[in-house]
Amino acid sequence: MRLAAQNGVQVAGRVTGAGPRWLEDSSRDFGKGKWRYVRIVSGRAAGPVAHVRHPEDSRLVIGRSWDLRGEGAAAAVRAARESQADTMPIWFDVPDETSRYVAVEDSRTWLNGTGEECPVLIAAGELLRDRSLAAARECS
Repeated sequence: MRLAAQNGVQVAGRVTGAGPRWLEDSSRDFGKGKWRYVRIVSGRAAGPVAHVRHPEDSRLVIGRSWDLRGEGAAAAVRAARESQADTMPIWFDVPDETSRYVAVEDSRTWLNGTGEECPVLIAAGELLRDRSLAAARECS
């Protein structure tokens, strides 16, 4: 899965283990990358984006997460931009073995109402499937 609004290299994989502040993919060596964000793109915990504090071999240790789950991609982007995206210092829902992720080196960000950066990691397919964007296209 390719994510929009990101810069640099990205890798995708399946979560093999996770805790409140980390995720693991036992088939990958994260220590060789400069991963800054990770998004859970499918499975039980799909939606949130997390800031990567540091990679540890097969684990990504997270510092905080943004809940970009919403009624669609446009709603998630709007929530991030308007600083309405909930944040937590841990996962909103701990990813499990049904979860797939995409880790990226960097992302475009918006400054929210408090001056904090909020990452924008939306999958291109999400934009294409978004009903509110499709309705807007039909009106133009």
